[in-house]
Amino acid sequence: MVACAQQKSATNDITQSRIRILMDEVSGAFEVVLCLQCSDPGCVGTCPSGALTKNGETGVIEWDDRRCVGCLLCTVGCAYAGIVYEAEVGHVIKCDICAGRPACSAACAHNALALGTV
Repeated sequence: MVACAQQKSATNDITQSRIRILMDEVSGAFEVVLCLQCSDPGCVGTCPSGALTKNGETGVIEWDDRRCVGCLLCTVGCAYAGIVYEAEVGHVIKCDICAGRPACSAACAHNALALGTV
């Protein structure tokens, strides 16, 4: 998560990471939450300003800050909580796969993170 925060926000503050790890308080199980770059992304469909688009070549869901109106409908449209509002920066943040070279998987010493197709 630190590698992501460093790459995307030039900080070691993990709240700026596009990856979140949640723990179920009952079971103690961990879940990784991030943008899954869905084939039919609900976030894109709910965005009224066209700030979110799916790149036809790479499949990456891209966010354009110049077009975003801050309505947060994209956060409701994402079934996986992969796009979230970050109050500290005043807009949504999401994984964009670091232009095909994800900092998270490059930094993961145990190879627990990898870019691939599900």
